[in-house]
Amino acid sequence: MNAAFWENIAFAAVVVVVGLVALLMKALTGRIESSHPATWEALGRPTTQTPRPREILAFLSASRRTLAFVFAGRPERLEDPQLTRTAWSVRALILLGALLVLAIAVVDPDGPFAALHR
Repeated sequence: MNAAFWENIAFAAVVVVVGLVALLMKALTGRIESSHPATWEALGRPTTQTPRPREILAFLSASRRTLAFVFAGRPERLEDPQLTRTAWSVRALILLGALLVLAIAVVDPDGPFAALHR
């Protein structure tokens, strides 16, 4: 099998990983909202729903704070096993997605991620 075949497989895997991260982030924010409302408020009331134009900056700020919350290891401090598992799954999938993008860039320097070579 040629490099283009593996590039297509890896690209499809990236799409799947992005979808899974979105679903897990929805579950994570829902869990924080329902079980840890003070934390949810402190994160800026993160949501996965599409914001209205006037709410975009607040949406982006809450999303950034939520990712920082996940990667700083703070879900573990809440002592919520389900939230901790979800956070670890998000971390692992984002790492996997980054590795897949790098693999695609290495296999085909002129492919969809050619900008990584510049």
